[in-house]
This record gives sequence, structure tokens and C-alpha cells, in this order.
Amino acid sequence: MWVVARRLALVFLAIGAVVGTLLILTVEQHQGTIREQLLAEPTRAPDRIRSAFLISAVLLSAPLVIFAAYFWNLGAKVRRAQRFPPPNVRLIRDTPVVYGEEAAFRARGLQALAMGLLVFTLLLLLLFWYVLSTLSERAT
Repeated sequence: MWVVARRLALVFLAIGAVVGTLLILTVEQHQGTIREQLLAEPTRAPDRIRSAFLISAVLLSAPLVIFAAYFWNLGAKVRRAQRFPPPNVRLIRDTPVVYGEEAAFRARGLQALAMGLLVFTLLLLLLFWYVLSTLSERAT
């Protein structure tokens, strides 16, 4: 069973690497076109730059929110089961099972990690907002 899980993880890793490489190559190849689109009409440039910042903020914060939700959910499962790893979780290799207070400690740690990711996401979004508002003030 762990062989299948390891193969699946490698397939996802390979797919992610290929998609990431293709995205980087596409953006590099069309960088001039993207720049022209952003700055095509000077009257609409601020709106387009705001849109580019918004898209960047969403693309950077979405994975953090997804990971935070996963870690929070995993922590809740551990807390309910009073066992780490919780029942019916696929494992790549044999892992010692922890019960009771130590499992609850790990559950709190997972949920603290989730909260930390959400706080970091909020700070990232605030940073995007600050940079965008600073650029808007200087443009006027």
C-alpha cells in the first residue's frame, strides 16, 4: 500500500513541476505582450495594475489558506480521535501511534500551525494592499 502512495506522491510532484515549468516559460515568452496589455491605454493602466496585484495576491494566498484548512481539519480529527495519526489516514511508512495527551498536544500544534498560516496570509494581503495604496498615492 505504501508503494502506491509513494508513486502517487511522485506523480503529483512531477505534474506540479511540469505545470510550474510551463507557467514560467509561458510568462517569460509573453512578458512583452503582458507588459503591453498592462500599459496599453494610459488612462486604464492603474486599473489593470490593480487587477494584476489582486490576481497575484489571490494566487499567493490561496495555497496558504488551503494548507491552513487541511492542517486545521487534521488537528480536529486528531483531537476527536485522541490519536495521532488519526484512524483511516494513509501513511507512507510505519509510524508509531500516539494516544491521549501527546496526541492532543500534536492536535493543538497542527491547529496552531493552521492559525499561523492564516495570520501570515492576512499579513501578505495587508502588504499587497499597502504597496498598492502607496503606488496609487504616488501616481496621483
